[in-house]
Order: sequence, then structure tokens, then C-alpha cells
Amino acid sequence: MKLNRRYKHNLKHNLSFYLATVVLTAVSIFLFLSILTTGTGLDGYVTDFAQRHNMEDAQFSTLMPIEKAERKDLEKKYDLTLEETGYVDVEEKDYTVRVLKRNQKIDTYEVFEGKDVVDDDEIVVSKGFAQANDLAIGDKLKLDGKQYTITGFMLRPDYINCLENLTDAYRNNEGFAVAAVSDDTYDKLEDETVYYTVVYHDSAKEKQFRKKVNKDYTMLQYTDASVNPRIEAVQNNPKTYMMMSYMMMCLMMVIVSILVAAILSRKVKSECKIIGTLKALGYRKGELTRHYATMALIASITGTVVGLIMAAVGAQSMAEYYAVDYEPMPIHYAVPLYGAAICIVLPTLFYVVSAILTTKRLLRRNAVDLLNASTSKKGGSKAFASNRTMKFKWKFRLRTLLSNKARALVVLIGLVVGGYIMAMGLTFFDSCDNFVNNSVNSIGSFSYRYYLTSYETKEQGKGCETYINESLQPKDIENSQFSLSGLQKDSKYITLTDLDGKKVTLKDGDYYLTEMAAKVYGLSAGDKFTFYSPITMDEYTVKITGIVEDCAQKTLYTTGKTVRDLMELDDDVYNVILSDHKLKLKDSEVAVTNTKESVQDQIQSVIDDLQQIIVVMILLGAVLCVAAVYLTVNMMVEENGNTISMLKIFGYRKGEINSMVLSANHILVPISLVISIPLGILAGDLFYTMMIDNLSAYIEAVISVKSSVLCAALVVVSYIISLTLLKRKVFRVNMVECLKDNRA
Repeated sequence: MKLNRRYKHNLKHNLSFYLATVVLTAVSIFLFLSILTTGTGLDGYVTDFAQRHNMEDAQFSTLMPIEKAERKDLEKKYDLTLEETGYVDVEEKDYTVRVLKRNQKIDTYEVFEGKDVVDDDEIVVSKGFAQANDLAIGDKLKLDGKQYTITGFMLRPDYINCLENLTDAYRNNEGFAVAAVSDDTYDKLEDETVYYTVVYHDSAKEKQFRKKVNKDYTMLQYTDASVNPRIEAVQNNPKTYMMMSYMMMCLMMVIVSILVAAILSRKVKSECKIIGTLKALGYRKGELTRHYATMALIASITGTVVGLIMAAVGAQSMAEYYAVDYEPMPIHYAVPLYGAAICIVLPTLFYVVSAILTTKRLLRRNAVDLLNASTSKKGGSKAFASNRTMKFKWKFRLRTLLSNKARALVVLIGLVVGGYIMAMGLTFFDSCDNFVNNSVNSIGSFSYRYYLTSYETKEQGKGCETYINESLQPKDIENSQFSLSGLQKDSKYITLTDLDGKKVTLKDGDYYLTEMAAKVYGLSAGDKFTFYSPITMDEYTVKITGIVEDCAQKTLYTTGKTVRDLMELDDDVYNVILSDHKLKLKDSEVAVTNTKESVQDQIQSVIDDLQQIIVVMILLGAVLCVAAVYLTVNMMVEENGNTISMLKIFGYRKGEINSMVLSANHILVPISLVISIPLGILAGDLFYTMMIDNLSAYIEAVISVKSSVLCAALVVVSYIISLTLLKRKVFRVNMVECLKDNRA
């Protein structure tokens, strides 16, 4: 007899097992590869785009202009590229368009769809704005009373994350765009904001250059690319996606692979009589081992191929779906070869090795033991229940559960996997909602916040409050920036609360760090914090008095007098105004204007984008949950085939048999929820901790009672669906099955 003939019979007889295995393997591979593909695609494109268009290392502004001849001298002396650039903000009723100067050396733009401007009445705009406002190439866009024809969509390396202000956490596609027009049209625009961009060729001379510029031209602002949210987020997020794929999705794929491998092991063990028969007929150990390894390989390869096909077909759309935080980019996403290799090796390794080890372990026994199906020692569940005064059906359920603890563990793992995925998705949802509800209140109760272009001393009117704010960088932490805010001691717009919920009263010399900053920098009350000014390069060290509630900002709070003394500034100067009403200030006086509503809209926008991704995760998680539960409970039904047959002979009705056999694992459902919900919260906390810099916020991982109940309901529904599907399998068990058991 050829063993190859058993493959077709085995597939037909165990079709549901193989289908569930394929679904589990394919979906876990698809989730892993879709996120990995997004990360690798973004990373490759952004890196190449930055090189092709000579992305800045930093940008800065000065009080006195740096003339062209002086810029050339600085370039030669400090081995760098320096360019004067600028922009003009044109404000319309519903949107603001930032018309960028057409750079020649640094941060040049690319028209990736359509064509560049030629005539003075043409314009290229950012595609995100066009999509949000239903604008297409050839449509008209009104700017400053004139109509411009959109000829194409542009992309610039310093505006891939298209934020209006550097202080913004999130972009506003509907209300803000960047654009470019002809040089003649640009020169006619008024109120240009001028600044400088620089690319360093010798990093050793950077500090000398910055001190020179500050000394000779009075530097007003300096922003390194590593802390510029328009650049930094796009540079770092691909790495976060890849880290997420490895730490979370790859982990899930490993768990699924282990689960399936455990079930495969039990499937092989259930064929111990067949193995004993084949061994008695003279088949060698190597032949039998290869045979069962091949059966496992069929499940592995089929699931892997389906998963790879799903990833290859859906890679582009899924990656674009994940990358909604940035400007649309002409990226061709393709599954990385090493990612595909991981997906081929991992499931195959677990499945095949599991089958080989189980087969070899069985083949150590003699043929008689295998024919008698005596593969393991009998447990003590019968003795445990034999003297108990309980109904037969409860005694039967107890014995079914305890007679094979390994099987019960596999079923529990299947339920935990499904519950974990559900809990993780719902944790993401609740955490986002909780953050939106709490973050805006933690920012302050003001209606308007004006960041000024220079220090002021004049008193403001009724309903206004002033404070001083400085942008600083930690000494030993790269790619990070925070605000040092010197508030009035009796501030009515910003109320600080410690982590115990108690109001904080600011005193001179006190320094309170926000919860988000404490998370990012790993600081606690009593720690020393060293930072420096990116303008003067002077270093400062202070002692943290305490931590205050605020998960949306990286800020160090103290009094205005303390900041002015620390930074050696004049008395009573300020550069921020808070107000409960709109102020009439000159455009030249204001650098950035924030409203509480705009901050909330920005936060809600990114949360909405994030929640769209979570919906996909929950839907795929539901599929995984049903498949995992079906696969594990199906294993239990198959292993109880003889018992089901005997119950039928004894005259038990179908409903009674289903009640006894399929309900044996009911107790595992609440146990799985106790394990899976905390695991889901832990996964959410890990994800949001990794995403602090990319989201510009620390989102606390929480899950509501409502969502916990929903998670439990989804797992229970998945469990019930699986049991419903398996009732047919119980019904199909033949009464002659027990007669095939030849054990004495």
C-alpha cells in the first residue's frame, strides 16, 4: 500500500480542520505582512525622496537678514549649504493656502501627478487638501481674489506631514494646503515669511556655525529636522510600523503557529492505531515520519500561500489605508522578500517539527501498544469523580475536561487568542475616545492662544493672560523637543493637577513635568533634568518637583519669574497670550494662533484615522477568533468520537449528547476572558508607548466596562458559532465507532 494514497482521504475526512488551519495561518500572515509592507514601503520612499530633493538638516530665522554674499562666506567657512527661502499664507474663508517659494538647492518640490506650473495663473497643490475638498487637476482654486488652475499635485520633503504650524499635533487636510506658483506670481504676493534652511556637510562645525549666526544676526528660532514634526514623524513612523509588525503581529503569528502545531500534534497522536498498523506491516520509522510531516506541510504551505496571495493583492490598498497620516505619496508597496520568507519559515517550522516530534515519540512504542491506543498514562479524573454524588452529565463533563489536561490547555489557548485580538482592538478604541475627552481639558480652558514673534512687555486687556514659552531640547535624548512654560502663579486658563488629582500651586523655583514628557524622557519627581537652548546652545539643569496630568504635551511648567531668571531675560517679558476672545493683532506680531476647537479637531482627525485601522483589526480578529475556537473545539469532538458513539448506543438523544460533549469546555470561556482582556490592555499600552513621538501624545491604554462586556460577548458568540458548526459533526459520528476500539 502506498502511503501517498492517504493524503486525499485524510484531506477529505478532515476538511474542516484544514480549512480552519488555512484561515488562521492566512489571516495572521496577512496582518503581519500588511503592516510590515507599509513600514518598508514608507521607509524606502521617504529616504530616497529626502536624498533626491536635498532635505534640510535644520531651519532657522534671524532678526537681521543674512545677505547673499554673507551666505556664501558661511557656506565656505563651515562646509554647508545655506539657502534663503520663505512662504506666503493666503487665507480664504474656509481654508489657508501656504504658497511656498520655489527653492533651488534645499527642499525642492516634486510634481508627482500632472505637470508643473508654467503660466502665472497656474498652481500646484498638496494632494491631501485636493482630495479632502474634491478638487481635481484642471479645477480652479481661489486665492486672494484670483482664480488659479490646478495643474498638478506636489510633494516637498519638509511638508510630507503637512502641518500648518510646528506646534500642531495633527494636520488639517480640509483647511490647510501647501502650493507653488510661478516665480513672477510669487513675487507679487505680500507678507512673505522669510527663513533659512541648512544642510551640514561637516557635523563637527555645526555648533560653531549656530553660535556664529546667533552672535552676528540674532537667531530667533532654530528647528532641527530631527524635532521638526513635519519631517521627524515621517522619518520615524515607518520604523514604528516595522517594530509593531515584529513585536505584535509577528508575535500573534507565532502564537497562532504554536496553537495549530499543538493541534496537529494531537491529530497525529489520534492516529496512533493507524501508525501501529503501518508499523506492524513493516513501514520504516523514516517513512512514517516523512508521511506525517508531509501532512503538516500541506496545512502549512496552503495557509502560507493563501496568506501571501492576500498580502500581495491587498498590500497597496492596506498600506495606503495605514499611511493616512501623511500626504498621499506615489509609493508602489510590495511585500518584502524577507517578510515573505519569515511567513514561509515560521508556520512550516512549527507545524512540521511538531508533527515529526509527535510521530517519533509514538514510534518509540511497540506496535501492540499503538494498536491498543495506549499512548499515555490515564489521568486521575475517573478516580476524582467516581465517588462524587453528582448527576451523570456533570460527572461526564468533569471527566471530559480533566481526563486530558493538555487538550483543555490547547482549547484555552484558542479562546485566549481570539479574546486577546478582540480586547486589543477594543482597547485601542476606548483609549482613543478617552484621550479625546480628556486631552483638550488638560491643555487649558482658554479659547485662543497666540504665540508671538518676539518678546513683549505691554499689558493686555480684559480676558487676557500672558506667559513666557521657550522651545528647548533634552541634552542626552536625540530627536526630541519640549516647551518650558513660565505661567502666572494665579493662572485662570491653565490649571495644573498632579497624578493624584490634586491642584498644584506654582511657586518660584518649582518645575512640574507633564505626564507625557515624563513617559518620553523617563523622569520622575526628584530627578534632575538637563536641557539646552537650540538657539544659544546654553545648557541648564533643574530638579523636577512633580508630575502633572497632561498626556498631550511635552511641557515643563514653572513660574514666569523662574524662566526669566533661568534664561537671563528682562523682567515681565512674555511671548504667549491666552484669551477667552479673539484679539486684533497684526500678522507680523503673531507666529502661531491656536484655538481650543482647532486643537480638538486635530486630535479627533488623527484618532478617526487610527480608529479606521482598528476596525479592520477587529474584523480580522473576529475571523481569527471563530477559526481558533472552531479548530480547538473540533479537536475535542474528534477525540471524543468513541464516547459520542457509546452515548448514542445507550439511547441518549442528540440534544443531550450535544449538551454533555460540547459544553464540557464552557468553564474555559470565562477563564480565557480573565487572561485575554488584561493581555489586550497590555498590548495597547505597549503600542501607545512606542507611538508617543509619532502621535505627539501619550494615550493611556484603557478599556471600558461596556467594551469588556462586548469583548466577552464577541468571544461567547464566536464560541457558540463554533459549537453550532460542530453539532453537525457530533451528529455524524457513527454508532459503530466504539466497536472499532479494540482495547481490553
